[in-house]
Amino acid sequence: AGLALLPPDSWQTEYEFTLALHVETVEVYYLNTRFEDAEQLGAVVLQEAQSLLERVKIYELKIQSQYAQFQLQSVIETALEILEPLGVVLPRTPTQEQIEAEENLIKELLGDRKIEDLANLPEMTDPYQLAALRILLTVTSATIITDPLLCPLVTMVSVKFCIQNGNSPLAAGAYIFYAQLLCGVLKNIEWGHQFCQLSLMLKDKMELGNLKALVIHYSIGIRHWKESFRDIPLEQMQEGIQVGIETGNFENACYNAIDYCLYSIFGGYNLPEFYPKHEEYTRLTIKLKQVYSVYYIESAKAIAANLLKENLDNYGLIIGDSWEEEEQILAAWLEGNALWLLFITYLSKTIAFSYLNQFDSALDAAQKADLYGGSSAAYVVFPQHIFYYSLALVSVCQSESTPLKKAEFLNKARSNQELMKEWAKYA
Repeated sequence: AGLALLPPDSWQTEYEFTLALHVETVEVYYLNTRFEDAEQLGAVVLQEAQSLLERVKIYELKIQSQYAQFQLQSVIETALEILEPLGVVLPRTPTQEQIEAEENLIKELLGDRKIEDLANLPEMTDPYQLAALRILLTVTSATIITDPLLCPLVTMVSVKFCIQNGNSPLAAGAYIFYAQLLCGVLKNIEWGHQFCQLSLMLKDKMELGNLKALVIHYSIGIRHWKESFRDIPLEQMQEGIQVGIETGNFENACYNAIDYCLYSIFGGYNLPEFYPKHEEYTRLTIKLKQVYSVYYIESAKAIAANLLKENLDNYGLIIGDSWEEEEQILAAWLEGNALWLLFITYLSKTIAFSYLNQFDSALDAAQKADLYGGSSAAYVVFPQHIFYYSLALVSVCQSESTPLKKAEFLNKARSNQELMKEWAKYA
């Protein structure tokens, strides 16, 4: 309504007021999930804005809107587009050498300092550096889900940025993303846990605003390497949901809802008692129009749903209303490189078929999940995959008549168990 009252030449005569009103309206559109309206009005601001920093806010909202609609490739392209004028030039397809160079640079910058000493870095105050770091953090989630090469580079550049230029509340996000990378892809659980603790130190030291929900979610996803499920309270995930909603961080509000579902399942809580919460949080993700989270929580919730079924109709069906629809959805995810969604869906199938002692079907699902497991290597679902994959391999071996196939299955099971033995050192 306020925009309608502006005179036609308000961009020329009342620039500051007109800009502020437009940006605030774009944000209101986003928070009310009116993404098309937000996109159209945002384009007007980008055309009229006089400075780079004024355009950055619209780019941030544009990225969040694209993410909510599961347009992950657009998220990445939009972020790279605005990062370049902010002085951060990233390759669309980085090489392994570039990733290793960033990893080595972080070690050099850390030097003899302890990881916890990074909490005492000077404050980052440069508005262009802060804007660049905000965009880097915004795009990291999309790269985690869909781009396993770009993800490590974006994550390490963010951490390097903080070590070189100082801390701000944004640093808590950079360090927690790096902690996940360390625990997963880089297989350095000790460092990962220390960077997680560093992020939590900053959470207690600084006012994080809408980043608090992010830090809660990703810290929960890391702490399981050293803490039992029952020592990570479900109430913390509910806090993350509430904080995310209150601060407009719908993405991480929904991630905390997903955490609640998974930890209540794998933590051995009473499923009939907790399943209504799973349903409630599924409705929340739908209400907030977070498409990726809707699919993920549906696939996660299906683990409990299958276990609670009184009849076996469509047992093992995870997503969609029919086997045909599920195949279409999986094909679309494969085309869109939605690795996390493919992984959780096949993991859910593996668990469902294992409890029915249908181990041929469980193994088929586990082998498919394994193709996409690297994307989720730090998250709580990956150790579950390794366990149920081994169970299926050993069970199928009992009826496998081909010696070579039997040896192949047993070797893979041994490899999985070596991995779990290594993880047990940290538990």
